[in-house]
Amino acid sequence: MPENIEHTPLTSWNPEMKAPSIDDTAYIHPQAIVIGDVTIGKRVMVSPFVSIRADEGSPISIGDNSNVQDGVIVHGMKTIDIKGNPIKAN
Repeated sequence: MPENIEHTPLTSWNPEMKAPSIDDTAYIHPQAIVIGDVTIGKRVMVSPFVSIRADEGSPISIGDNSNVQDGVIVHGMKTIDIKGNPIKAN
């Protein structure tokens, strides 16, 4: 796995490490980072300085033929507590 593609770190709400699933036709720029439970579809371009992080419990999916432009941050936040109960937004 390239150094800019990483597993989910183990935490109290992530008891298992999950690796990104990236289609072979997708392009991830070396100065972008993809972490955790991320699915990237066919013919996707992820530009420099992009951060796609599903390392706090929420999966992220980038669909086919998408283009994630320079500097974009996509971050999936924790949606359940340590007991597995949904967290409600205030």
